[in-house]
Amino acid sequence: MHVRFFLFLLFYFSVESNKLFAQELEAVSLEIAPSFTRSAEYIGEIENPFAIAYGAGIHTWLKITNHFSLKTGIQYRVKAIELSMPDLTNLVDPSGNINYDNIGSIDSRSEYNYLGINFTGRYVFSKSPSPKAPFYLSLGLECSNLFWSKYKIEFAEGTQHYSDQPEGVSINTSLSFSAGILFKLSERIKLFVEPGYAYDFYAKDFYYEHDYIRFQSIQLTCGLSFLLKQKTKPS
Repeated sequence: MHVRFFLFLLFYFSVESNKLFAQELEAVSLEIAPSFTRSAEYIGEIENPFAIAYGAGIHTWLKITNHFSLKTGIQYRVKAIELSMPDLTNLVDPSGNINYDNIGSIDSRSEYNYLGINFTGRYVFSKSPSPKAPFYLSLGLECSNLFWSKYKIEFAEGTQHYSDQPEGVSINTSLSFSAGILFKLSERIKLFVEPGYAYDFYAKDFYYEHDYIRFQSIQLTCGLSFLLKQKTKPS
């Protein structure tokens, strides 16, 4: 509960502080973000392909100039890892105490559910103040907390499923870069399509006091932006 309250306060104050700098436009956007994720860590000979994952969020966009705007909001994101261990049928400990004769290969999928906030700057490349479909670049920072995870392990004898809830705060922080296009559907509604890449540069489990799993993600963010109100410039 205290983590959710902290995230709410951080989101509220970030939005209110950004309003001080907004000159013309205030909008809200709803978005979904299917993605491919994998572990950013080196895990030796174990196969570590990209896994299908997803996310969704609600954000406030604040227009600073005709070219530059800021986004902040709440983001829910699932990051997944799929691992395939090699065939262990003939793997026997030299001491003879451990025998893997009947295990075979092992495949697993782990899903980690995060809730957090992000801050993104977007630069639009357009000479027109109201372009129909401008191209833009975005650079963002996201900080989230792990609140639930689930696992699926498949091996020769069957499949196991289990889930886990963290004992305390487990923070994940990522940096993202993306490029996209804004499609103007009406005077108040815009559609945006934004492929991008994100890399977790910091992950920490504060309960057990050790580093946690870091991810890298290829994601496609799609959503709608709704104009809330038009601010008039002072004369």
